[in-house]
Amino acid sequence: MSSDRSQDIDIVILWVDANDPEWRKDFEKYAKQEKNKDIVLQKYQDIGTLKYIFRGIERFMPWYRKVHLVTYGHYPKWLNLKHPRLQLVAHKQIFKDPSLLPVFNSAAIEVNLHRIPGLAERFVYFNDDMLVISPVKQSRFFKNGLPRDFLVFSPLVYDIDSNFWPSIYATMSLIYRHIINKLGYRRWLFKQLRKLFTLKYPLSWNIRNLLAFIIPFPLFKMYHSPQPYLKRHFQEVERVFKEQVELVARTRFKEWYSTSQYLVRFYMLAKGEFSPHAPSDTYWAPVESLEEARHHIRVLESSGRRYRFVCFNDGKRVPVKDFPKYRQTLAQYLEGILPKKSNFEI
Repeated sequence: MSSDRSQDIDIVILWVDANDPEWRKDFEKYAKQEKNKDIVLQKYQDIGTLKYIFRGIERFMPWYRKVHLVTYGHYPKWLNLKHPRLQLVAHKQIFKDPSLLPVFNSAAIEVNLHRIPGLAERFVYFNDDMLVISPVKQSRFFKNGLPRDFLVFSPLVYDIDSNFWPSIYATMSLIYRHIINKLGYRRWLFKQLRKLFTLKYPLSWNIRNLLAFIIPFPLFKMYHSPQPYLKRHFQEVERVFKEQVELVARTRFKEWYSTSQYLVRFYMLAKGEFSPHAPSDTYWAPVESLEEARHHIRVLESSGRRYRFVCFNDGKRVPVKDFPKYRQTLAQYLEGILPKKSNFEI
């Protein structure tokens, strides 16, 4: 491990156990007035991937400094709490006002990640559906001290059944109001020319950004993969968007205005404080049924070592009756890639 702390890279993972009696008691207490309570609860079901996230990190990202597991205060029984490169972080450790707890809104937790005790300046953020399945170098995430990412405009996207996209539009409106429009849209475009146009992007991305000079696009392009961040960007966002961050932190359940870690990502993109690249190493597997999961696994098994990451997204929407089989199907696939227990397991 490097003695230069500025070169350290940490891993941050959010995880929740919806079967934990104390968590469930709090959830039932505060969710009485929630619409679609059962759907909200289903999103917190553990799909059983956490041990494989740890296995993948240990095997394929051995350069990490420390893993910070952020939870309600619980942890899986198999976890080796004595691992020297593991830190358990309870929500109460990162909320400026602990009276706001408990929260059942991942966005409220995400806007407080920079308060993790001892967190390195550079870190990679994982959701519990993101897995590492082949070797990854540090340079995949950071270059010249900056997160690697892309600034590409995106057209209108909307899903009427989700509060995700409304929260993204709320996030972009803040970016336009506080950063882009303050400088002036065209002036901002010209300032970011080197981040908007590069041979590192595919031609289609460069064309889309060129069109943005004629027709303003409402969004920055999204992707779902382990995300590199600088801690200082979270600190800056808290200062620049103070009222919004405080609003989200006290929002117990996710609302349409719950701007999340994407506010930090969009902020660093709008400021041009990233190193451009075009990642194509993540297999995104949206899953709403057992058969969809099996289809994605067949694709992955036939792809060789093409992908470094896989994200089994929305698997918690799998029908309740199929959920145990879905967990088993994922475990069988992941055991084939990561059969050896990590040192994070007892």
